[in-house]
Amino acid sequence: MNMLEASNRADVSEKPPPPNWILQHPTYQQMKSLEVEDSAQVHVAFLVYMDLTEVRQWKEVSCVKSPELQLVLLEGREKEGAPIQTILPLPAHRSLSHKSFLLSAVQHTSGAGQRLSHAVVCSSF
Repeated sequence: MNMLEASNRADVSEKPPPPNWILQHPTYQQMKSLEVEDSAQVHVAFLVYMDLTEVRQWKEVSCVKSPELQLVLLEGREKEGAPIQTILPLPAHRSLSHKSFLLSAVQHTSGAGQRLSHAVVCSSF
C-alpha cells in the first residue's frame, strides 16, 4: 500500500458517523419540546407524521400534546377542505385503557372542534 492509499483509508476511518437526520428535523424538535415523557411515543409520532405528510400527502399536519395521556397527537387533513382529523400514534409496547382513550377523545378538541378520530399502533421500528 502506498502513502496515498494509507492516507485515504485514515481519512475514511476518521470521519464521524452521519448525523441522525430524525433528531435534526424541525418537527421532531417541536415534538420533543412538548416534553412528553415517553420518548418511544415521540419517535413513533414522528414516523407517523412523516407517513402522513410524505407518503399520504396530508395537509396542515401539526402536533399537539395530550396533557391527560402525556402523548403527542397529530392533527391534519387528508386533503384540502377536508375536516381536521386527530391521530394518536402509539408504539406497540404502550398500553392504553379504553377509559383513558375515551377520556382523551372527549377532552381533546382542535380549533375546528374535531374530536380524536384515529388511534395508530405501530410495532417497533
